[in-house]
Amino acid sequence: MKEANNRISFTKTSIDALPFEPKGKQKIYYDSNPTDLSLIVSQHTKTFYLQARVKNGKKTKVSLGKYGAITLNQAKEEVVKVRAKLNAGIHPNLERKKLTNQAEIDRIELEKQQENDRKVAEFQIQKNIESLDWLLNEYRDEHIIKHKGGSESSINDINDSKFYFKNHTFTFLKMREKTKTRDKGFDWDFDRNEELPNWLDRPYREITQREVLARFKLLSVALPKNNAGVLKPMTRSYQKAFKNLGAAYSWILNKTQAFTDEKTSDEMIDSFMDNPVEIITRLKLWTASKPRENFIDFFSYDSYLWWKAADEYRYEGMLARDYIFVSLLQGGRSIEVAPLSWDDINLDSKTIKYDKTKNKQTYEVPMTKLVFEILERRFKEKKPEDKYVFAFSGSKYGYIVKSARWYFEEIAKISGVKISHHDFRRTITNIALQDGMGIEKITIDHILKHKLQGTDINYFVKNKRIILNALQKIEDTILNQVEHYKVNGNKK
Repeated sequence: MKEANNRISFTKTSIDALPFEPKGKQKIYYDSNPTDLSLIVSQHTKTFYLQARVKNGKKTKVSLGKYGAITLNQAKEEVVKVRAKLNAGIHPNLERKKLTNQAEIDRIELEKQQENDRKVAEFQIQKNIESLDWLLNEYRDEHIIKHKGGSESSINDINDSKFYFKNHTFTFLKMREKTKTRDKGFDWDFDRNEELPNWLDRPYREITQREVLARFKLLSVALPKNNAGVLKPMTRSYQKAFKNLGAAYSWILNKTQAFTDEKTSDEMIDSFMDNPVEIITRLKLWTASKPRENFIDFFSYDSYLWWKAADEYRYEGMLARDYIFVSLLQGGRSIEVAPLSWDDINLDSKTIKYDKTKNKQTYEVPMTKLVFEILERRFKEKKPEDKYVFAFSGSKYGYIVKSARWYFEEIAKISGVKISHHDFRRTITNIALQDGMGIEKITIDHILKHKLQGTDINYFVKNKRIILNALQKIEDTILNQVEHYKVNGNKK
């Protein structure tokens, strides 16, 4: 039963006079008038309630509103509305909860749409900011350097690739059939100079397959900038640039197109693209790499012809000749020998320090007699401003072009022996493994700067004499064979 002192006649005056309860306490008052209203008083509020039964259901208490926010008369009007719902079997509390839940759903959907609109707006801005130059830089910095810990050579490859996509005037060649019937094949003539447009500033998403294909085909008959006067199209350099570009596209597309329809707008989905460089693969336009088996056989007369032509070659003075001979006699890669600075050369101890190696280890290699003779002469003849051993003002890096391909082409024209820089390493191995040389394979691996493990590394650090003896044996063999063929000609 309701306590007598809890039953009062609800009027504005009586309700205003009701005291608030202490903190944490509540008191219920019932209207003595036939309204079924009740009032719950707490520390700060007075709230109207209706206690009634849902049709064919349980008794329930329905909040009508806080006194002050609604008046007594409004509470009485609300009783009529709520009773009508109860008599119809509608539970006002459940109805209110449903409305609250729907409002929450609407709020969440609105926030999702606003977030999506924000992403679309940012995406539209990014589409214009993310140029081809940006793409190559991101691929270099995020993938090559951060993810793969790329070597200086790999980083330079990406930077060098940009040359083929910037605004530049190229010289294009055309084929003509050789006039001498005994020489089958084609020669090359000058065709035209043509300026190719700059792609680096363009949004990378705008570059099409047709544009890639057209530029690739044009560059396949373009004259290299370092051509040593030879009319012949570039081969690997432009292809490497397009391979790097294709790899950059694959990387960014895999990164940005990992999506679901629920998380990405139609506009962003429509912007997703295929790798435009894939057209070169589909049309099978890449030049296949040939297996590398070539070397200089210094036990044949042809080797003398090549050595003589290289020894007498005078492009940029003795620059190319010296670079070629030091590379050969040291068994060095082009990426190791070309950028040697004078800080890497110790003429007193007759050693060369290589710290730009493929395996990222530092090597200190002794000089053989001819190598020392070459470097001592170059040191005496160098200009004060020359930082590099093989300084070359015609290169953007300040030193000789690493592959020196066109120098080898010129030497091949004279000698009839075609050799590349990488063939030197197979040449060293071939000589070192000859009977009677007495050079162990592990020594050859160290000379070629193959990665050694554990105590093997320290062994050669402490025993440089082993390396010097091996290199000197190889050099002596080469020079003896050259002298033999010089004196005896092509005699066994």
